[in-house]
Amino acid sequence: MIVGMTGTSAPFVRLVRGLAEYAAAHPGEQIWVQHGDAELPPALSGAPYVPRDVMLDRLRAADVVVTHAGCGSLFDAISLGQKPVVVPRLARFGEHVNDHQLELLDALSAEGRIIAVRDIAELPRAISEAKKSPSTHTDATRRGALVAELEREIIRLSSATPREKAHRGRAFAVLRAVTGWVPRREHRF
Repeated sequence: MIVGMTGTSAPFVRLVRGLAEYAAAHPGEQIWVQHGDAELPPALSGAPYVPRDVMLDRLRAADVVVTHAGCGSLFDAISLGQKPVVVPRLARFGEHVNDHQLELLDALSAEGRIIAVRDIAELPRAISEAKKSPSTHTDATRRGALVAELEREIIRLSSATPREKAHRGRAFAVLRAVTGWVPRREHRF
């Protein structure tokens, strides 16, 4: 089963149409989409919005996840062991106010954590690629891998050159988006 997520911002019609075209070309494929305010074509099943726990269950059951490049959706898919197909919302299509989703797409694509789709015509190729690398991790393995990656990144950043330190805020932002890590702070009440 393919699970699609458009997020909760403006309608992401381009992604929904891309999935509908894929469904038309692959009639035996079951595709469920969280489609937000975009109209759901008859070739697809889905719901506009669902509670997070229901969405997480869908992601766990998915063979392939196709999502926008919102950090929450990406974190959920990656933390559940998926290598999602990612289509960023773009300002030129009125899908978002700017192109910040491209930064996250580039960073995670460079790390091999996602399958990036810059042109919706690439969606069938990306889905085919995702089917070749299904998730095989257990929850415990993923948590351990995320903690180990966070530790390596902190060590790397602590010994960074002055130029690297200037960019450390961006690296931590991406790391927080990918792992859901929030720095521990002392609170005094």
